Amino acid sequence: MIQKPIQSIHILGIWLADGYKDRGRINTNNDDFDELVSCIPYKIQTVKQESQNGIGFTIKGFETLLKSENLLINKHIPHQYLYGDYGTRLNLLKGFMDGNGGIKGKRDKEKITVSYNFTQKNSQLLKDLLILIRSLGCK
Repeated sequence: MIQKPIQSIHILGIWLADGYKDRGRINTNNDDFDELVSCIPYKIQTVKQESQNGIGFTIKGFETLLKSENLLINKHIPHQYLYGDYGTRLNLLKGFMDGNGGIKGKRDKEKITVSYNFTQKNSQLLKDLLILIRSLGCK
C-alpha cells in the first residue's frame, strides 16, 4: 500500500494525472517544475528535459510503491483513496489539479463563475475522477 501521509496522496494524484503509465515518471511544464517539486518531501532522483517545454522526473522509491498497488499499466484511483476520508480525497484531487488541471474564472455584472478542467485520455481515470469530485460536493 502506498504510504498515507498527505504528501504521498498528493503525489499519487499528480502521477495519475500526468505520469507515465508504465513507470513512476511524472511530467510537468518547465514553468511549473520548481513549484511542483518544492511540495514533494521525497528525494527527486532523475530530472530530464523531455521536450522544449516539458520536464520529466522520478521520485526515489515511488515506482516500487506503484507496483505494489498494481497501478503500472493500470492507472486508476485505488478504492481506499477513492472512498477514503475527506482529507485523503481532497489531497488526491489537489494532485490531479497540480498534475493536469486548470481553473478559469469569469465575471459578469452579477456573479463570478469558476470552472475547473482536466485533460485526461484514460476513461477509467475519468470515471474515478468524476466519483472523486462528486464525493467532495462538487457538481
